[in-house]
Amino acid sequence: MQFDGALTNFLNRISTYQKNNKINPSIFDYDSNSRKLNIVDPTFFFYKKHHDHSNFVDSLKLPEGFIKNLELP
Repeated sequence: MQFDGALTNFLNRISTYQKNNKINPSIFDYDSNSRKLNIVDPTFFFYKKHHDHSNFVDSLKLPEGFIKNLELP
């Protein structure tokens, strides 16, 4: 699937994208060995931990069946 390749390329370059867009401190880091996207900004991590994610996920236009693979607290 071509989408998977494009997403992998984006994730592998996420640090560069954040730097180029002057996002400081970085919010995300991708570990290609474990294939996990990690939150590295403490403020964003706190928000994610304490926010009601159901409203956020409902507002996303994700492909059918995508949510079952999403790990949310």
